[in-house]
Amino acid sequence: MLLKGANERLKTDSSSTALARTFAMQGLGKIDALHLALAEWGGCDILLTTDDAFLRRAGDLKPRPNVRVLNPVLFLAELVAEW
Repeated sequence: MLLKGANERLKTDSSSTALARTFAMQGLGKIDALHLALAEWGGCDILLTTDDAFLRRAGDLKPRPNVRVLNPVLFLAELVAEW
């Protein structure tokens, strides 16, 4: 359902690839690092994942990315609490 609203695609470039490498050197898997780097370069506020290891490792990154990496259930709980 959420993907139906997606209307933008992000492509890698040298900057996003370099950022992904930085994230990977800090312990993120290569694909997770690329997803996070693209979300960061694309100006996303939140990246949702159910991958507990990704959530933990993303929380340990220095410096912290601007993108918040959250579990979808916790994200929905935040929305309900704000509502």
